[in-house]
Amino acid sequence: MLHRIWFIFLGLGCLLGLMAHPAHAGFRIPAHVHEMSSLDKAQGEARKQRKPIAYIMTNKTSSCGLCRRASQALFNRLKRDCILVYVDHTNVARLSGVVARAMRSTEAGRFIPKAVIATLNGEVLATIPFARGPKHVSLIRAALAKVAKRVGPKNQSRDGGQLSLALRWKGNLSPMPLLVATRFFQRSGFKAESQTGGPGLCRYKVQLDYSCERLSSMLRQYLQSRYGVSGGVCKGGSLTFRLTPLPGDASR
Repeated sequence: MLHRIWFIFLGLGCLLGLMAHPAHAGFRIPAHVHEMSSLDKAQGEARKQRKPIAYIMTNKTSSCGLCRRASQALFNRLKRDCILVYVDHTNVARLSGVVARAMRSTEAGRFIPKAVIATLNGEVLATIPFARGPKHVSLIRAALAKVAKRVGPKNQSRDGGQLSLALRWKGNLSPMPLLVATRFFQRSGFKAESQTGGPGLCRYKVQLDYSCERLSSMLRQYLQSRYGVSGGVCKGGSLTFRLTPLPGDASR
């Protein structure tokens, strides 16, 4: 009951703000924040800087003081770790499916501003619902801690965001690891270039959009349905898996 009363007062406060200050409605979107119309540019920056994208849904025409202050908190506190994109509260349909679902989720809440932090490959890392004052700051800090744990710069390859991946095996292995790895990259959205390999070896140069550890986990899970898998430790900008037939497999 108290929860409902609080949101009623929140709505009345924003409405009174609109009535009392009609000539000063809205707030300025900072220069470092992209509009949805320049999403391609934002994605290019995210790829170059190896950062996730924070999609911040708000209403820049609102004169609600709570909305304005919470929006500015997101703009200011996320700018160091993310590439920021402003999403008008009426344009959620323009977001990709995964991000749009996260924005509509219970975790993101009903009220704006709210934010979804995601990788270029479409993995949602964190959501930040609306809250007031110190509670909102705590939610932002918790989201950034979650992002840092999963895609932190200390875990990134130093080779311009690229990683050398090798798959090794002995004898004949079915299905062919080269075909399996290629399907993985096509489905996961990673940009990977096949390199010169040889018998029992295929190699790729992979563009990292988040941590090597995350790629290793995703690829290991994909490979384990087809092979016995060992290795997979990120070291010095390289990642190597060793593949063997599954028990009962006739491959040699």
